[in-house]
Amino acid sequence: MPPMSDNQTWMITPPLTPDDADYVDESDFARLAKRSPPAGSYICDGTNWAGNCKWTAVRDYQCFDYPANAASSFGPPQAWQCKIFYSKGCAPGTGTDGKLTYPGTANLRATYNRIDKPGSYMCRMCNTVPGDHPW
Repeated sequence: MPPMSDNQTWMITPPLTPDDADYVDESDFARLAKRSPPAGSYICDGTNWAGNCKWTAVRDYQCFDYPANAASSFGPPQAWQCKIFYSKGCAPGTGTDGKLTYPGTANLRATYNRIDKPGSYMCRMCNTVPGDHPW
């Protein structure tokens, strides 16, 4: 820290300790995460959420291959956004804009104007942290 002159005032904020009311440690976060239900995608092979449907638990930035015959309805979890890829393995350059959010779409073909079936998808928690990188 540079030396202070007579007309300067420095404010030094000490770190919070466990005795402070606003203190949150990693174990507090872990306890909250355990209480939260898992996030999941909901995919149906028919439009308008019809046909065979499946719920799958998702994790941040994890790639999932699309079910073989399910290409019509897709529902991301609340507070998440998903990117649909038209290749297996979430290959770069084959994805949508990544802005599909809850409640999703009852017709992927109409939403993205594509006749081919999706190959994979990836979801992430919505951008709530300043400086979080975009898709």
